[in-house]
Amino acid sequence: MGGQHVPGAPEIAHVGDPDLRQRGLRRQLADRALHVQVEQVRADAVPREAVAQQVRLDAIESGEQLHACQHTRMTPEPRDTPPRGPIDPALADAYRAAEYEVDAPAGPVVLRVGVPSPALAAQMRAAGAATAALLTAHNPWSVPADPRDNARMQAALEAELSSRGVARLPARNRDPQGAWPPEASVLAFGLASGEADTLARRFGQNAWLRVDAPDAVPVLVFTRPVGDHPPIAPRRPGRAPDREER
Repeated sequence: MGGQHVPGAPEIAHVGDPDLRQRGLRRQLADRALHVQVEQVRADAVPREAVAQQVRLDAIESGEQLHACQHTRMTPEPRDTPPRGPIDPALADAYRAAEYEVDAPAGPVVLRVGVPSPALAAQMRAAGAATAALLTAHNPWSVPADPRDNARMQAALEAELSSRGVARLPARNRDPQGAWPPEASVLAFGLASGEADTLARRFGQNAWLRVDAPDAVPVLVFTRPVGDHPPIAPRRPGRAPDREER
């Protein structure tokens, strides 16, 4: 009975039927191919997500670097490493001959090295200051700098003075001959000489101006040694100066 066909019943393929095995094999291959495609899609999605994540991280890092760069531009580093060698004596003479104009409440006060200033003496008495220092951050080591960098460095200097609670007045350094452009500066009241010298060096200055009460005589203080003027050869007695031969 097991091996006979029942009339009217659908024909069932035998397990050993080749057609059945072939259809099963095709289905297995199709399922395997579908599985491979699904895994490939998942594998492709992971790198895309990883790339997108890396792009986001790169964008964040670039933004942080840009912010750091902008911050650096806003507050440039002080140039406290002086150049080698002494200050050129001609440059030191230019500092001595310069005019230092202070914007005092009663009107501008022009300071000159070694010349007493009664107007500044009165201003120092009003401020209750026994000493004052005139500082600038422009053109470190007397090398011309970009005006924007000069402005930022000067702002950094004044911010440092503000953080110390130092009273001050705006000022400017001028070359009477007009060969050097004016430099913004600041007159700081009550700043100790050691502090003033440290700030001058930190902001790359060859010199700064110290003023002491009661006479308010400006004194030029150098932060580096000053070179010697070249010696002048003595003229022999009875000999006329050498003339250029034609």
